Order: sequence, then C-alpha cells, then structure tokens
Amino acid sequence: MLAIRRLVRQIQTALEENAKEGVVEHLAVEYARLSSEAYKRLETCAAMLEKGSEYQALQLAEAEPPLMDLIATLSF
Repeated sequence: MLAIRRLVRQIQTALEENAKEGVVEHLAVEYARLSSEAYKRLETCAAMLEKGSEYQALQLAEAEPPLMDLIATLSF
C-alpha cells in the first residue's frame, strides 16, 4: 500500500509542478493499471456475492491491499 500512496503523492506533485509530459505519462499508466486491477477485483467480488459466495468475496476484498483502502487511496 505504501507504493500506491507514493504513486498518488508523485501524481499530485507532478500536477502541482507541471512536470514533464514523459513523467506524467509514466505515472498515469501506473495509476490506470492499479485502477483497472481494483475495478476487476470489485467486479469479481460482486459476481461472488451474486452467486451467494459471501465468504469468498470477503476474502478477496480483504486480501492485500484491502480493496476498500485501495479504492479510497486511488480516489484522491
């Protein structure tokens, strides 16, 4: 989770300081990858819940990094 928080700080700094395009692009690609992974986990949890697999959905949601913490961090 520290790496994700570091990425968010780097994005914030890059936006505040008008960083070079290449730097911003690299950060954006990594942010998009993490966001996509979080979305896929969320969709998988929803599918598990629809099938009645509450325990499995909870396990997936609580796996490192915990899904709700990840989403909250990414939604800076």
